[in-house]
Amino acid sequence: MKNSKAKRAAYFGMAVALAFTLSYLESLIPFNFGIPGVKLGLANLVVVIALYKGGINAAFPIAVIRILLAGL
Repeated sequence: MKNSKAKRAAYFGMAVALAFTLSYLESLIPFNFGIPGVKLGLANLVVVIALYKGGINAAFPIAVIRILLAGL
């Protein structure tokens, strides 16, 4: 039981780190759609993969933590 919790924590940590990194890299790309505030949404790929693999209980915390960290 303890091992599965450790694996889940490691998965969440890696997913948040990857989403945060993609969010940062996305801010560096000068991609202009002509509409202010429009982005590619690369960090959302990690959330979609988490949603597919673990359901809403895995994807929601990753999305919230990424948004909070990117906002800082």
